[in-house]
Amino acid sequence: LSESPEVLDLASKSTKRDVSLGGCSLNKPPFLMLLKGSTRFNKAKTFNINQLLQDTPVASPRSMEVWKDVKSCPLPLKAETNQGALQFGDSPSSHLLFKLPQELLKPRSQFAVDMQTTSTKGLVFYTGTRNSFMALYLSKGRLVFALGAEGKKLRLKSKEKYNDGKWHTVAFGQNGGKGRLVVDGLRAQEGNLPGNFTVGTREQIYLGSSPSGKPKSLPQNSFVGCLRNFQLDLKPLDSPSASFGVSPCLGGSLEKGIYFSQGGGHIILANSVLLGPEFKLVFSIRPRSLTGILIHIGSQPGQHLSVYMEAGKVTASIDSEAGGTLTSVTPKQSLCDGQWHSVAVTIKQHILHLELDTDNSYTAGQLTLLPDNSQETLHIGGVPANLQTLKLPVWKSFFGCLKNIQVNHIPVPVSEATEVQGSVSLNGCPDH
Repeated sequence: LSESPEVLDLASKSTKRDVSLGGCSLNKPPFLMLLKGSTRFNKAKTFNINQLLQDTPVASPRSMEVWKDVKSCPLPLKAETNQGALQFGDSPSSHLLFKLPQELLKPRSQFAVDMQTTSTKGLVFYTGTRNSFMALYLSKGRLVFALGAEGKKLRLKSKEKYNDGKWHTVAFGQNGGKGRLVVDGLRAQEGNLPGNFTVGTREQIYLGSSPSGKPKSLPQNSFVGCLRNFQLDLKPLDSPSASFGVSPCLGGSLEKGIYFSQGGGHIILANSVLLGPEFKLVFSIRPRSLTGILIHIGSQPGQHLSVYMEAGKVTASIDSEAGGTLTSVTPKQSLCDGQWHSVAVTIKQHILHLELDTDNSYTAGQLTLLPDNSQETLHIGGVPANLQTLKLPVWKSFFGCLKNIQVNHIPVPVSEATEVQGSVSLNGCPDH
């Protein structure tokens, strides 16, 4: 493998929990396929990253008639993202799960993956049980490949440290009881398990962390860093069966914020918001698409507040038992300008106010019935499928970056999210 291999699509469409919340950019976004259920390796559907990214239209942010109807924002000429690479470690349990078909379960197996990290420790790869396993992990910045069978263990440790933030190709595997570790095509380490014990490839393979049941001698948490180009016997493994806490690996320097990729996703903070007759919500957005749910509060019909974009127009709507009220602001220029835009929603004196940016362009709607001081669930960037019984005009997830969420003048602790699903990253927004 070369240091600049052909990009393969490692990501997939899936449900994520305890995910990473990361950055947004006008750059061409990292593509992430989200999984829906289990996919067999030999039946996996593959996608062309560049073909899918061509769906992003080019529009003039100065032209009202053009940008109102576009689905995504224009892209700059240069992209600063690690396409096809995925970020691990935003959650200690973040991982990808691969389920191999029987024809790939052989006594001899050779894996390879590209890795970028500044982490000193953490699990990178694992397959097996407590008594028979194969693992790759970081220890004090060095790579360690471990084999274990019936109490017998083999550890191959790199002499150099590889947590320098650069991309490195790591090849590792076993043939019966013989293990081998090679980094960047050089400095091969080899060894044998004591006795005649062997370790075979298991059906379930994990990148990042893995569930309980692994030996206590191995790191319990995922490493923090990025992976791409995962291979088994020179064949790409690019269709995970499940993904937890894994997000696009973003390039360049980052600033504070939550990144929602084009694949869709959302964050849930259960019973975290007091929705009452006097209420204020403020946050900032830097969108990559002009339609999508920004914030949704509540989960029951007759008691919820939504803030969303629809063809560039920002709308706040509240649903009560007496009926619904909404108010909208259409900006004079497109929000696709790469700048942060502030949104403020206020309920006071039976009036629903919506303000966009600081130019005091706002609208107000009269409420017939006020919220009744109930603790409600906060949804950021989208809503789960079980809420689609609610009467919302927009169901598409937000694509872009969102930050500085405050409810009633108190910052929302996004890092304490009850659940994070889909393609969301908490690492920060690329600073472009």
